[in-house]
Amino acid sequence: MSRVIWDNPSSMITESMIKEVEHSLGVKFPDDFIKIILEHNGSGPIPAIFKVGSTPKIFGYLRSFHATDDNSILKVNQAIKCMLPEKVISIAKTADGDYICYDFSSTEPTLVYAEMDKLISEEDLSDEELEQPELVERLKREGIHPLASTFTELINRLYSSDE
Repeated sequence: MSRVIWDNPSSMITESMIKEVEHSLGVKFPDDFIKIILEHNGSGPIPAIFKVGSTPKIFGYLRSFHATDDNSILKVNQAIKCMLPEKVISIAKTADGDYICYDFSSTEPTLVYAEMDKLISEEDLSDEELEQPELVERLKREGIHPLASTFTELINRLYSSDE
């Protein structure tokens, strides 16, 4: 991770702010992510390109842990929770408006890529579909793609267009 520079951070945050966010979201973020967010809250990495499958994507910026910021992790996840599967939390935005998320649905959280134009909102589903929780979850996961096992792994895979 030493080759990554973090650009344009929001104001600093504290461990107690992280704990408040974790409590509100009902999750515990992995230590490697906490270490980065403590120093680089709301900022974006340089280099910023990563791949989802074989498709290059550009990492935009980390969500802010300040509740009053426009890109607050709490505000954003509240606004999009009807589109994301259970226990999937957006932690960053890409340059093209998609989301980098943690998926907390298994024992160890992993990073996933949420392709916004393929996500289905509960508002788009019929009453009959909404009565089938397994179907709703499956439909919501159609726009979710595996990304990395850890935040460190994702950051270490970042590259520039020169590489």
